[in-house]
Amino acid sequence: MHWADYAAQRLMERGGEQVSASGITPSGEFHIGHLREILSAEMIHRACIDAGIVSKYIFIVDSMDPLRRVYDFLSPEYERYIGHPLANIPAPDSEGNPKEGGRTYAEHFLEPFLDALSEIGVRPEVVMNHETYESGKFAEFVDSAINKKEGEGRYTEWKKKVQSLSYIFKEEVENVFEDQKVDDAFDCSKGHPPILKSYLGGDTSLETMVICDIIFGYGKDFDKRLNDPVWETVSRKIKKYTPFLNINVPRYKKILKEVVINGT
Repeated sequence: MHWADYAAQRLMERGGEQVSASGITPSGEFHIGHLREILSAEMIHRACIDAGIVSKYIFIVDSMDPLRRVYDFLSPEYERYIGHPLANIPAPDSEGNPKEGGRTYAEHFLEPFLDALSEIGVRPEVVMNHETYESGKFAEFVDSAINKKEGEGRYTEWKKKVQSLSYIFKEEVENVFEDQKVDDAFDCSKGHPPILKSYLGGDTSLETMVICDIIFGYGKDFDKRLNDPVWETVSRKIKKYTPFLNINVPRYKKILKEVVINGT
């Protein structure tokens, strides 16, 4: 049985309409690697339809993501746009200079990719995040998260977790590195590395995964070597959460050093 068909069977047990979703930040030209996540969602969507399940596939474009730096293909003039949403800055011309009055940066890189997807029969429902923000569709959910008791409780719980994060981090990395070297914890030559298995098993928090990625930069290596939907989902969570987790890197490096030394 194909893995997508297996996923569809599991979703059928839930009942109701199913929604497959993937997304991307249009920060530059898309390459063949970007297809992995898109096609994974498309395959589940098609498998659901084949199984008689009402299904739709949504492709979320993170057009509100900011320009993070001046990439190699951009001119220095883009320096002034760093931090601005990709939907609100001009597309580059053939020389990498901002081209005022035309398509946006996000549209410039997104449209050719959507055309390529259409050629292979992939036509998801496209959601531009900046349009969702501007339309106010997020307002109800933001209000719910901030004002309702459930939202307040979750936020309070998250704040407490962040305040005790150094203790949580130390405890979790001690468990991860207890019976293995640091390099072995990130070894993905035989599939999912131990640190990822620990996260999937609920023994390592997303916060610890983010901190370890900031320190070790393992995410880029995993992106290249782990071609499966499980890691793609975790990778996306890490990338989305990283900007919200303001940590003292030297402090956590010191904790790691103490754990490694004490464990040897």
